[in-house]
This record gives sequence, C-alpha cells and structure tokens, in this order.
Amino acid sequence: VEPSTIHVNSIENNFGNALDVKLIEPKLKQSLSSKGFDFSDNDQNSFDSTPLVPQSKNMPEDLLSKKETLDLIRTYYSVEDPKIRRDILKFVKSMAKNIT
Repeated sequence: VEPSTIHVNSIENNFGNALDVKLIEPKLKQSLSSKGFDFSDNDQNSFDSTPLVPQSKNMPEDLLSKKETLDLIRTYYSVEDPKIRRDILKFVKSMAKNIT
C-alpha cells in the first residue's frame, strides 16, 4: 500500500514535484481510522493546483526548480544563527541593488 501523498505546489508550480510530502503512512492512517478519523475525502483531487501568486513575466518559469536556487536556500537555512542569516540576506539584497 502506497503512503498518502500530496504534491505541494510552489508559486511557479514547478517546485511541486520536488516537495512530495508524505502526510500519513498507511499504518498510522489505519490506526487513526480505527479511532474514528475519516480520510475518505482526502484524495489527490481535493487539493487545488492553482499558484498562490500569479506568474510574473519577469521571472523565469523554472527559477524555483534550478539547482542553484535550491542550493542557495539549503545553505541559507543551514546557518543556525538567525542574526547571521539576517546579515546574509541584507548583504545579498545590497548586492542585487548594485547590479542595476
């Protein structure tokens, strides 16, 4: 029996495949069902796949699926100190302003 999954859609709808989230493993689902929880209406078709934000014409379609973007996000969140993360964000924003 396959675990129940939902595809979490990103802003650009391209990141969804990378974010398959296992909601409830079969044994847990069975255990909860026996305690009165009903999952009969919790199917893949019940989730809306509409993007949260309209797609911008200036933003490349595959921005969130690029390896570089994912590496940057992972590295940013691997920094444990919140103050250092804020400083990194401030630095990157200042660099982006200087490019134009």
